[in-house]
Amino acid sequence: MKLTKKSLLAIAVTALLSSACTEQPQASSTTDASKDSSSTPTTASKEVEDGLVRVNGATITPALYKVFLDLARTQGVPADASPEQQLALLNQLVNLMLITQDAEKRGLDKTAPVIAELQLLRIKALTEAGIKA
Repeated sequence: MKLTKKSLLAIAVTALLSSACTEQPQASSTTDASKDSSSTPTTASKEVEDGLVRVNGATITPALYKVFLDLARTQGVPADASPEQQLALLNQLVNLMLITQDAEKRGLDKTAPVIAELQLLRIKALTEAGIKA
């Protein structure tokens, strides 16, 4: 069975979302990704300001979290997710932000395949929005 990049990404996202359902909330506000000593020190502090969460200066807005939660619900997370499950999902989103920031730092967002994939994701999102409107 040949796995494509999309298949691997779908498997990774599904695994992340699946583990979010059983993950225990972390006691500290630092994620595991920020503890990696091989990378530059990151402050994955989640500062709550006006209902927003910040990860190394990037903001996770309530709207972004809602879209992430809606995606998680399509992957089996119950609509009435417990506060612990919601916190686990927020931690997953924070981890995704940390990985994204690292990829951007390494310049991966400037490569032709990533640019094309982001363009396609934008097209799909706008198509869905146009159909729903």
